Amino acid sequence: MALTNGTRIGPYEVAGVLGAGGMGEVYRARDLRLHRDVALKIVPAAFATDPDRLARMRREAQVLAALNHPNVAQIFGLEEVDDAPVLVLELVEGPTLAERLGSPERGLTLEQSLAIAVQIARALDTAHQQGIVHRDLKPANIKVNENAGVKVLDFGLAKALDPSDIGEPSESTTVTSPALTRHGTILGTAAYMAPEQARGRAVDKRADIWAFGCVLYEMLTGRRLFDADTVSDTIAAILTQDPAWAALPASTPDSIRRLLRRCLEKDPRRRLRDIGDALSDLEEPTGTTPPSSPVRPRRSLLVTGALAIVLVAGAATAGWYAGQRRAPSAPALVKQFDVSTPTLKNGARTFVLSPDGAKLAYIAGAFEAGQIYVRPFDNPIARRLEGTLEANSLFFSPDGQWLGFSGGSAIKKVPVDGGPVKTLCTSCASSGAAWMADDTIVFDTAAGGLSRIPADGGPIETITKPDATKNELRHAWPQSLPDGTSVLYTVVTSTPEAYRVAVASLKTNTARVIVEAGAFGRYVPSGHLVYVQGNTLMAAPFDPTLLTVTGHAVAVLDNVATTPGLGSARFDAALDGTLAFVKAAASDRRTLVWVTRQGAATPIPASAKAFWHLSLSPDGSQLIVGENRAARRDVGLYQLSTGASTLLTSADLNDFPEWSPDGKAVLYSTNAPVHTISRQLVDGSRRPEILFSSDHPLWVGSITGDQRRLIIMEAGSPSTGGDINLVDLTGDRKAAAPIVATRFTEWGGRLSPDEHALAYISNESGRWEVYVQAFPESGGRRQVSTDGGVEVVWARNGRELFYRNGPQLMAVPVMTSPTLTVGAPRLVFEGPYLLVSPGGHGYDITPDGQRFVMILQGEEEAASASTIRVRINFFDELRRRAPAGQ
Repeated sequence: MALTNGTRIGPYEVAGVLGAGGMGEVYRARDLRLHRDVALKIVPAAFATDPDRLARMRREAQVLAALNHPNVAQIFGLEEVDDAPVLVLELVEGPTLAERLGSPERGLTLEQSLAIAVQIARALDTAHQQGIVHRDLKPANIKVNENAGVKVLDFGLAKALDPSDIGEPSESTTVTSPALTRHGTILGTAAYMAPEQARGRAVDKRADIWAFGCVLYEMLTGRRLFDADTVSDTIAAILTQDPAWAALPASTPDSIRRLLRRCLEKDPRRRLRDIGDALSDLEEPTGTTPPSSPVRPRRSLLVTGALAIVLVAGAATAGWYAGQRRAPSAPALVKQFDVSTPTLKNGARTFVLSPDGAKLAYIAGAFEAGQIYVRPFDNPIARRLEGTLEANSLFFSPDGQWLGFSGGSAIKKVPVDGGPVKTLCTSCASSGAAWMADDTIVFDTAAGGLSRIPADGGPIETITKPDATKNELRHAWPQSLPDGTSVLYTVVTSTPEAYRVAVASLKTNTARVIVEAGAFGRYVPSGHLVYVQGNTLMAAPFDPTLLTVTGHAVAVLDNVATTPGLGSARFDAALDGTLAFVKAAASDRRTLVWVTRQGAATPIPASAKAFWHLSLSPDGSQLIVGENRAARRDVGLYQLSTGASTLLTSADLNDFPEWSPDGKAVLYSTNAPVHTISRQLVDGSRRPEILFSSDHPLWVGSITGDQRRLIIMEAGSPSTGGDINLVDLTGDRKAAAPIVATRFTEWGGRLSPDEHALAYISNESGRWEVYVQAFPESGGRRQVSTDGGVEVVWARNGRELFYRNGPQLMAVPVMTSPTLTVGAPRLVFEGPYLLVSPGGHGYDITPDGQRFVMILQGEEEAASASTIRVRINFFDELRRRAPAGQ
C-alpha cells in the first residue's frame, strides 16, 4: 500500500518514504500533537483479512510497547489505514551498523566495537527479562550515531508479524526456497540465523545470542561470519562450518574470544544462556591488548575507551551512568546526555537532582494533572509518586529521602520512593523552597518575603521582607548554604536587568546583596556561585564561610531556559558535579491559527511572536494578545481583516488582557511595580484608567455588561490562598468582596454572557477542576470537568462551556436559567496548541461558535518541553573556567 505525502493517519501526517521490505512499508511522518517525527510501518496486507492474526499482532505490539530502554527504538502506538495495521515507531536518524561496517572510511576500532556491543547486549538483556525475543537481530536493524550511541530497531516485530504464518516470506522467514528472493529478502538476514532457526525449529532467546555473536564477530573482523553467494549456501555454512577464528584481530582480548565461542555454539544447549552474562566480559575485557597500546588495568578499557566515545554527546543509557560513577579514577571529562520525559510542567524547580546526583525528580503533565516522577539514573524507568497531583516547585531533603513540593496553596512532602503525602501548611503558596540542615524549610511567599516552617509542620516564621525603597518586589528561589544557617535568594525588582542575588543569615537576621545583575543564585561544592544573566549561566568563585564572591564571574553555559519577570532559571546541580538543565527555546516562534471543531488548522497571517494569551473581540474582528517582550509582558491589538498590529502597553508586566463587553476597551492587570487592574481604550484616545489596586497580586476575570462590577482573582490571602472577588466600580474601589473564597485556590473567574453564572477553576480536589455556580447570588455550584480542567471559555450564546484538559479541548452543555444545569463533558478535538497557566487562555471561540483561534508553539519550543539535559563532571569545568583566587 503506497501512501502519498500529506496523507493523515490519525494524528500523523506522512512526510516521505523511508523504505520497504517483507516486513512492511515504512514512512516518515509528523506527529501533529507532540511535534515530533515518527516512523509508520504498514504491515503486510494479509493481516487485514485475518482477525486472529490482527488480534495476535495487537497483543504482541502491546507487550513490545512496554519495552522501555534507551537502546531500544520504541513502539508508540497502533493505527489503521484502509483496514491495514500501522505501527507507530520511534524514528531513529543516522546510519545503520550495516552501513557503518560497509563504509571503509568509517570502520570500527576495538573500543568502538565493544562500546556498541555493550549497548546491544543491554537492550537484549532487558527484552529477554520480559520474555521478548528479537528474532531478527542484524546490523541493518541496529542504528549507530556519530558518537557510537546505539538503538536496536524492529524489536520483536518478527514474532509480532509472524510472516511465515501468513504465506508471504520476508526478511526474517526461515526458508531456503528461491521464492525468498522474489519477495525482496536480502541474503544478509540468513547470515545471522542461529542453526536451530535455519532448520525451521522453534527459537528462544538463545537465537538472539547467536545473532549477537555474529554481529560482534563482524564488527571485530569487518566481515560476515558466514557469507555465501546464495541463501542456501549461507544456511549450509551455518549448519556445517566452524567460524574462521583466525580472522579475529590479534588485539582481540582473550575474554572476548571466549565470549564469541560461547555465543556461537551450534548446539543451543551449549550456548551462552543469558546475554546479561556477556556484559562483564564486554565491560571488563581481559587478556591480549593491542601492541601499540599500553596494558591497562581492569575496567580501564571501557572507561577510557568505550565510554570516551559513547558518552561525549548524549548516549543516554542507565548502565554507562552507573559505570561512570563506579570509576572515579577515570579522566574527568564533561559528558552530556538527554533524558526524555513526558511533557514537563513549565516553570522553575519542576525538576531537581537528588543531593548525590543519583536521581532526577520531575513534574510531568499539564497544569491540571501534573505529577511527580522519580527516575534513578541507573534505571530507565521513572516512578510516578501517588498523591502528587498539581505538584509544583520541587526540592529534596538533605539526605535525599524526601521530596518537598508546593501544591496549590500548600507545602507538602512525600517519600522519594513513594508513600503517604504529608501537608506541612495549607496557606503558604510558594514558588520556591529550600530544606535546611536543621530540618526546617525556607520558602518564598505570596506576600513577597521569605518564611520558615519546621519540616514536619508547625508555626511559620518570617525571615525577610522586600524593601520597597530599594525597588524590591519579591525575595524568591531560596537555597541553603553549607553552614546550615544562611540562605541564598533572588531579589526580584520591577526591572529584570536589576535583579540581584542576596544572602540572609538566619542567626543574625541580616541580609546583603552579593551579586548585582544576576538571578537564581546557587552555590555548588566546586567553590562557585552560579547564577543567570539573561539565558547565560555565570560562575564566580565563592567563599561559603565568608559568604563573599572572591573572583570574577565568567560565562559557562549558554541558552539556559529562564522565566521572564520571575527571576527563575531551569537548572539544578547535585553535590557530585552533575548538572541538569533545560535548553532555552525561542518562544517568539509561536503563531496564531484558526481551528475548526474537527481540529483542522489554518494559519492566521500574523508574524510569529512570543504569544502567551489571547482574547477575541465581541464582534470577532480583532484580537487582543499577550506578548512576552524581553524583560516585560505587553498587550497587543491585532486586526484580523487587515493584519495590522499595534501595542497598547509598553512597560512593566501586563497580564491576562480581556475585552470589555462593548469591544471599545481592554482590561489588564499589572503586577510590577504595583498591583493594579487597568482599562485602556483600544483607539488610544485616553491614558489607561486604574480600576483597582491592591497589596496583593491581581488578575482580570470578567467585567459586567454595564461595566459597574469587576470580577478579579487576588492572591496572597493568609487564610484562603487565591480567591475570586468582586469590585464595585461605582464605589470607592478600596476593597473587594469575596465571591468564592475557601482555603483552596479558586481562579479564572468567567461570567456567562447572560451574567447568570460564573465559571472558574479550583484545586480543592487535589488538581484543577472546572466549576460553575449561579451569579450574582452564590449557590447551586456544579462540577463541570471530571478528569481535570483549566482555561475556561464561554460560547457567545452561553449554552456551551469550553475548557482544556492537557492537549484536549473539551465542551460541556450548560443552561443558566431558569435553573443552572450542566451536561456531560465531550471531546471537541486534541491538538498541539499552547497550554497556558491557570487563569490565562491560549484560545478563544468565534461569535458563531464554529471556529477557535489558538496559539501554536514553534517546533523547537515544543521539543524542549520534554527534554532535560544532564552533564556529568560539570564542576571540573567550573574549576577550569573560573579558578579560585583569579
